[in-house]
Amino acid sequence: MRSWTFVMFAIALAALAQTGEVSTREETPTFQSSVSLVRVPVVVRDKQGHSFGNLQKQDFQLADHGKLQYVSQFALEGSAVAKPAAKSAQPEIPAELAGEAPKLVAPTRFVAYVFDDLHIKMEELVATRAAALKHLEHGIPPQERIALVTLSGRVSIPFTDDLAKFRETLMKVTPVPPPFQGVPPARLYMTDQYVMHGRDDVLQVQTAFTYTCLNLTNMDLANTIATATLTQVGNEGLREATAAFDVLNSVVR
Repeated sequence: MRSWTFVMFAIALAALAQTGEVSTREETPTFQSSVSLVRVPVVVRDKQGHSFGNLQKQDFQLADHGKLQYVSQFALEGSAVAKPAAKSAQPEIPAELAGEAPKLVAPTRFVAYVFDDLHIKMEELVATRAAALKHLEHGIPPQERIALVTLSGRVSIPFTDDLAKFRETLMKVTPVPPPFQGVPPARLYMTDQYVMHGRDDVLQVQTAFTYTCLNLTNMDLANTIATATLTQVGNEGLREATAAFDVLNSVVR
């Protein structure tokens, strides 16, 4: 009986020894270490002293006693962080109500309304003015510009697309009193024939006309007056014609 008890005790000791051996082999050693993170704030400025951000971790190098250190964390703070653009205080216009911006069209057609206010009569001017207004009652194309010119130069407006201004200027056009026509008057065609072509028959006709109209008794005096009248009216007509062509040339230029 005692021997059997000894055997059981020996078996228990053997099992306890094996359990302790397995536990010792399976236990994993634990190592502990402490790491101190050092915060290094940095402000980057340009040559003018202005700070700026938008930098990344790889843009910096950190050294401790000449030995490069690993930067474990990186973040932008304060004014270095880009702020979102402020929204406009104006209300947004719905897409269905927002129309396209008007396109600028380069002018390619120019129309000049030229009025001979030196020779036109009032009734003729009224009709001509009404015709011009009727021509513009529906407006003008975007590529067109209009101008108003008078041969006297008293009223004019340069090429424009302002119809209101054009109509306002048009109403200011009035007949200009005729220049010197002589006493008695001489027709421009006759004066041109005498001054430019030297036709004596024109002088004779004007002399007889002067003699009769002025009730003269001296034909030589009538001839002198007729000659002066034809010369003065002819020169005045030539100046008018030259001025008219100058106006038209200016419009074309």
